[in-house]
Amino acid sequence: MPHGGPHAHSSFACLLINYRGSLGYGNAFVQDLIGYIGEKDVSDCVQATKFALNYLQKFGSNLKAVLFGGSHGGFLTLHLASRYKNLYHVATARNPVAHLVSLIDTSDIPDWCYTESGLADWCEWPLGHLPNDNELMRLSNQSPLKYLDKTWSVPLLMLLGGKDRRGLTFCRKLKALCPTVPCETLLYPYDSHPLDSPACSLDVFVNCVNWFLKHL
Repeated sequence: MPHGGPHAHSSFACLLINYRGSLGYGNAFVQDLIGYIGEKDVSDCVQATKFALNYLQKFGSNLKAVLFGGSHGGFLTLHLASRYKNLYHVATARNPVAHLVSLIDTSDIPDWCYTESGLADWCEWPLGHLPNDNELMRLSNQSPLKYLDKTWSVPLLMLLGGKDRRGLTFCRKLKALCPTVPCETLLYPYDSHPLDSPACSLDVFVNCVNWFLKHL
C-alpha cells in the first residue's frame, strides 16, 4: 500500500488477510465461508498471524500482534481477541458484528445473518421470518458474544457510529464482566456503519494508533 513516507506507518507492519469468503480466488473460495463464519475465517486469520510472526522471527524481529477490523473484520477482531488471548495483545473494532441474534432484529442486514450462518440462501430469505429455537442457537454460537467471559484480557477500543448499533451489546457486557480490563468506546454521532466522513476517519485512525502504542 503506497503511503506518504516514514511517518505514515507509525512503526507497524500490516498483515492483510484474504480469509475464506474474500474476493480474489474465485467463487468457490467466496462461497466456502457460508455456514462457517466464526470458524473458517477465524482459523485462516490465526494461521496467517502465526506464519507471519514466525517468519519475521527469522530476521530477529519479535513483534506483538494487534487487531484492527471493521464490520465483518470487527466480528473477527472480537472472536480472535476472546479466543486467542495469548496471540493478540491489543484490539480495536469498528462497528463490529458482535451478536447475530440481536442483529436480525435491529440492523439493516438480517438477510446477511441468515445467509452467512448457513440458515438460508440470501435469494430465498423470507422477509419477516421469525427464527426458531434451533436457528437462534446457531446464530448465538457463531457470535463473538458467546466467547466473552471473565477471562477476557485484551485491551479493547470500540469505535461506533451513532447511526449504527452493532457493537453496543458487546461493550456493555465486557464492561460488566471485566471492569479492570482497559475498554473504551468512541461514539461518532453523525456517522453510520462505514465511519467514513473525513473528520471521523482521521479521528478513528489516530485513536487506534494511540491505543496500540499505549497498551503494547
